[in-house]
Amino acid sequence: SEQLDPPVPVTGEDNAQITEEVSLTVVKQDFPDPAAVGGYVRYQLLVSNGGPSDAVNVKITDTVDINTTFVQASLGFNCSETGGILTCSIPKLPAGESRLIEVDVDVATGLPDNTILTNTIIVSSDSNEPVTIDNTDVETTTVRSGTDLSIAKTSADQVVAGNYLTYTIAVVNLGPSNALGVKVTDTLP
Repeated sequence: SEQLDPPVPVTGEDNAQITEEVSLTVVKQDFPDPAAVGGYVRYQLLVSNGGPSDAVNVKITDTVDINTTFVQASLGFNCSETGGILTCSIPKLPAGESRLIEVDVDVATGLPDNTILTNTIIVSSDSNEPVTIDNTDVETTTVRSGTDLSIAKTSADQVVAGNYLTYTIAVVNLGPSNALGVKVTDTLP
């Protein structure tokens, strides 16, 4: 009968040779959608590390649409913008944790109705990541021009002769654009 060698114990040196891996994902949402011509869009970027190791030197690259102008990003993420490309960094993202970054952009004026804005985000790190399929997300936002005004008029159902009758008029703009020069005409009985 053949005798097997005893198992070799793992030493500290052997552990140093094991490659630590991470699993980064990114998900992006936009608010509001549709957005108004000349308005703004807020993008929420959720960067997560599924582990099993901590991710180091995480880099977020967010390419904003040519029809928008970068305004600001959440503080604390070392963000800078050049030529429509926003770059943010997270020195260390522990396994099992996420970070939310909010990015605000202004929408250009004069865009045609139903223009589509495209915003692409990519996340990477210096850590070993064997699968990178979830490292990119693209968000599209529809831009609307125009307004949607509604008006409602209410009063008391009954009034005593000789007393005041009060009418309440509510004007609402459901947007998405600001309504300018709104005029309400009320013909009294």
